[in-house]
Amino acid sequence: MQISEQTLKDLEFNAVQKEIAAFAYTEKVEKSIFQLKPYENQQLLVEDLQTTNEILSSIEGGNQFPFSEYYILDENLGRLEIENYYLPAEEFFKIKANTLQVKEILKYLTAFKEYSPSLFQKGESIVYEKNIVKLIDQVFNKFGEIKDDASPELKIVRDRLRHLNGRITELFNKSMAYHADNLDDIKESVIGNRRVLAVKSFQRKRVKGQFLGTSKTGSITFIEPESVLAPRREWEELKEEEKHLIIQILLDLTAQIAIYKPNLEEYQAFLEYIDFTQAKANYAFLINGILPKISQNRVIKLIDAYHPVLFLNNKRREEKTIPQSLELNEKCRIIIISGPNAGGKSITLKTIGLLQIMFQSGVLVPVKEESQFGFFNQIFTDIGDNQSIENHLSTYSYRLKQMSYFLKQADDKTLLLVDEFGTGSDPELGGALAEVFFEEFYERNSFGVFTTHYTNIKLSAESLPEAINACMLFDKKSLDPL
Repeated sequence: MQISEQTLKDLEFNAVQKEIAAFAYTEKVEKSIFQLKPYENQQLLVEDLQTTNEILSSIEGGNQFPFSEYYILDENLGRLEIENYYLPAEEFFKIKANTLQVKEILKYLTAFKEYSPSLFQKGESIVYEKNIVKLIDQVFNKFGEIKDDASPELKIVRDRLRHLNGRITELFNKSMAYHADNLDDIKESVIGNRRVLAVKSFQRKRVKGQFLGTSKTGSITFIEPESVLAPRREWEELKEEEKHLIIQILLDLTAQIAIYKPNLEEYQAFLEYIDFTQAKANYAFLINGILPKISQNRVIKLIDAYHPVLFLNNKRREEKTIPQSLELNEKCRIIIISGPNAGGKSITLKTIGLLQIMFQSGVLVPVKEESQFGFFNQIFTDIGDNQSIENHLSTYSYRLKQMSYFLKQADDKTLLLVDEFGTGSDPELGGALAEVFFEEFYERNSFGVFTTHYTNIKLSAESLPEAINACMLFDKKSLDPL
């Protein structure tokens, strides 16, 4: 499929990508949306159009597809095979969340297989490994904290820590009551996560313990009572032991989870695909997009088609958008559009081109159900004034260069969209060259839509059986396109 960056720019495909990307859950999928281009593989394209349409149907029917936030685990999954590497605790929560979401999606697709056959087929080969969640639940509680009984040694240490916490609190309270006359009004404070007595500085020698600082004014001295120093040291030693035990637990769990690395990678790829597809479906819902009829023949049949960018801009301004209808097929494959300026000729070209690119990129289009789309291997556009100061090309020189390139490439699988065909120089010369180009494109069996003011082009189209003249209709009083 040959689509130039200039063509994508001419047709404002980036504006469509930007709207779709706004619905993506992750930056990774957002980037893939901005890389979206017409598919080379036609079968894959049809599958993606169908899966997008199935999610759109679930949105429109109120039977919401069970998809929400998920996690990209690439970085940490890639490290699973490194010796003595262990996943951070929060990564296990992400693994569990992804796994459970895949479970819910597979459950949904099984229940609604009749309505989502293409999505069901995408997920049919995926196996939900319940042991992944089971292993994580054996170590973590529902708040994401490591359970006391994650290992027998950890339980012993934590039981001792709880006992020491109670003992330290008891001893501190006794000391605070004993030294009540030596304390400032605030009585106590916390420094470095340790409770300390707030002793009047001039009476600090009457309170035995560890000095931990003074207040800003120096009137208060902070002392940890002597009675809690020994249990505090034991508590700190146990906390260090707890850390080592937790690391060992995470090492063991990482090793167990590493066995399921292929499954986790498959789950993430599946969730990314769903994310990519639901973003396109939500965009389709926004623009009233549908899955049109798909034809293996060369055909573009637009019934009440809207330019999606124009439609959304007008929708946000609460303004009306005029739909368009036209058809290109084997018997009528070139349309010459003429008529006054501001009648809508250029927007017609852009609508045809953009909808065709959207369709061939797996994006649903804002048309009526009777609309029909075939496939083209090449789409060439020459829309607007592309004079290049940098390359020292005048408008006419640029357009001649474009026409020369189109002639070399055009064939029966090519769609050409050219605005103001032949303009930019002397009218007689421009008209003559445009007629030559037009007839050559016709001989190549190419499809095309050309806008022009040249009478000779219109006369030429009139004489060719597979070309037709058309014009824009507009209100003569308000100048609104009709």
